This record gives sequence, C-alpha cells and structure tokens, in this order.
Amino acid sequence: MIKSNVMKHALMIGGGIQEVEAVHQLKEEGWRVGITDRNPNCPCRGLADYLIIADGRDPELIIESLLIDREKNGLPKVLFTLTELTTTVAIVSNVLGLPSPSIKGVAVSQSKAASKLTWQKNKVPTPAGYVLSKDEDASRVLAEIEYSCVVKPDISFGGQGVSLVNRAEDMTNALELAFRTSKSDKCVVEKNIRGTLHDGNGFFSSDGKFHLLSISDRIRSNKISVEGGATCPSSLSTKQQHEFSCLFERACRTLGIKYGPVKIDAIFDGEKFFVLEIAARLHGPRNSLLLIPNSYGKYLLPSVIESMVEKQPPQWNFEDQKYISCYEQIVVSQEGKISNIEGIKDIRKMNNVVYIQLFKNKGDKIIIPKNSTEVVGYIFVVGDNVKESQQKIKNAKNALKFSIEN
Repeated sequence: MIKSNVMKHALMIGGGIQEVEAVHQLKEEGWRVGITDRNPNCPCRGLADYLIIADGRDPELIIESLLIDREKNGLPKVLFTLTELTTTVAIVSNVLGLPSPSIKGVAVSQSKAASKLTWQKNKVPTPAGYVLSKDEDASRVLAEIEYSCVVKPDISFGGQGVSLVNRAEDMTNALELAFRTSKSDKCVVEKNIRGTLHDGNGFFSSDGKFHLLSISDRIRSNKISVEGGATCPSSLSTKQQHEFSCLFERACRTLGIKYGPVKIDAIFDGEKFFVLEIAARLHGPRNSLLLIPNSYGKYLLPSVIESMVEKQPPQWNFEDQKYISCYEQIVVSQEGKISNIEGIKDIRKMNNVVYIQLFKNKGDKIIIPKNSTEVVGYIFVVGDNVKESQQKIKNAKNALKFSIEN
C-alpha cells in the first residue's frame, strides 16, 4: 500500500548520475519519485521510490509498466525530464490524461530542422540557414553559404556532431559528421552569429500565460560544441531581458508549445536576439538543479512540478535572485589515463565553492572534449559579484591536479 501523498507523485524519464540531484530535491519536498532508465543499476535507482527499466525513447513500454504496476506503485500525477526525452514525456502524459504540452509541438521542437523551418516561415528571429538531407544534391545551397557557419545534426544531444566551419574546404567533413551523428537523415547549416549566448527557463500555466523563470549567461568554450559554463543571474539590461522574454514566448508558441516548462538557447548580437533552440522542459541538471538554486537560494524544479499538479503558476519570482552563481568547465590539456587526482578535499574547503561535478575518476581515460558529453567535469561557486565568482573558480581549478599517463 502506498502511504505517501498520492498527489505528490512524479515520474522522471532518465535516471543518470546528473539526475540524482532532481530526486534529492523532490524527495526533500515530500514527493514520491519514480524513474525510468534502460540501465537497471542506474545511479538514481537507490534513491527513487521505484524504477521502470525501459529505454527513454520507448513510451509504449513505460505506459505498459505503469498500468501493470499501478497497484504497487500508483500512477504519477506529473511526468518530466531534464534530458532530450521530451516527446516521451508528452506521449505518456497524454495517454494517462496528465497535464501535457502538444505532442506535435514537442516533436517539432526536438527537430532542429523542423524548428528552423517553422521559425523562418513565421519570421521568428533565428540565424539564417538551410536544412539539408543526406542524399540530396546540396551544391546550390553550399554555393550560397557565407562563412563562418555552424553545421548541426537535426536530432542529437550534448553538442555531438556540431561544427563551426570557417572555410569551404572543411564543409564536407562537417556535413559527414552531422549526418553520422543525427538520428534523422537531415542537418542544419546556419550563419554563425557573433555575440553572447543566453539560456532561459520558462513556464506556460494552464491559463495560457507565459512566465519567465530565469536567464543565465553562457560562458563560451574553446569549442562551439562544448559547454564552457554559465552565470546566473544574467548581466543583460532590463530592456534586453524583456526582449529576450518576448522572443522566448513567441518561439515556443510558434512551434505549438503552450503548456508546461520550456527552455531556450538564444544568441544576442548586441542589437537583436535570435533563437537557437527550444525544448519542452527545463534546462539540464547543471543549470536548473545547481546554478539557479545557488543563485535564488531555493529549488526551481519542485516549484515547477508542484505548479503542474496544482494547475497554477509557479511560486517563483524571476527578480528574486540573491547571489551570483557560476560554473565552469574543468579543462585538461593532455589526453590519456588518469593515474591520480589531487586537490578535491582542498577545493571543498574553499569558501563559496559549492560543488565539484566530476565525470571522470582515477583509471578513466580522458580526451580533449569535442562535445559536452566528453567534458571531465565542472566547478560551481557563488559570490557577491561576477568577478569574485570567476576568481573563486580560477583558484579551485589551480588547486585541482590531474596526473595523466599516456
């Protein structure tokens, strides 16, 4: 018999190491939490109330498992994900009669090609570009492309398959990488706009209103496909934040997403914002579970999940930031096998360093990352201003030593 409050029951699609904090936060707020993962020994297993062993791209199996085990586990009141598995969330929620965005809108948002064409058709500001198919003759399009440009797989994650192309002679290799990485036979080639990158979280309540939850400034890496880090709150002016919010809402509505959590990746060229990507979820764990709570002094995820169940706007004040929160990529300059890591204990004793996220340990092989899935880790700090926070990260990085064997 299930003793917990049946209304506070959430199912998360994905149970990896970065989702562990999501389970912690929801459990701390009194939620019953189920997870799905294809790995029966996934990191979240020992923390969640139950596990459904299923690939996150298999909504049919997840639905069947929920219905078969409903007497033992109960049915969730809300589904969510912090990964790219938003279509599964929409399908399962729709079948169970739970609050859900449009399945069509979510599917379109998952495709960079479909999103690009929809925004272009509706004159939503997005970098000028083309959608190419694997087997088509792209010679005419390639002749029109201005360099530099960005080549992206239609459907991928973590920056995999993304290339910055500065010369025509490098285009063939970039296209081959994008097609090889994409889960479809398409890719996007778009103008490389020089400017600042900004991430946003938002929410469409059941009355159709859009609520801006956060804006953070992304820190660039040495590779366009590698996440360098981020800072919250944003340094954008009040006017610029308003323009960002307007683009955010319009880009979502144009794709047909008008309910639930949403996130945006956008670029600002100094005069105008351009949408790069929209998804029907909050930003991933580093942003939504760590960076934003560090800045606001409270959790974002439980507030959003609660609002979906209660069918009301989130109890969240966008302007109520308390601290400057930053995280940055841990950079390695040598490839090989990690023989030793020093300095972790010293870093944890440093003032304002709140978290070290390491994906590699002693004995693991590391490479110079080509995309965000290959990064060694990140360091999180808080401070009274950006300069102070950046210095704290620099101090922590200097204290962290990797011994590498070739």
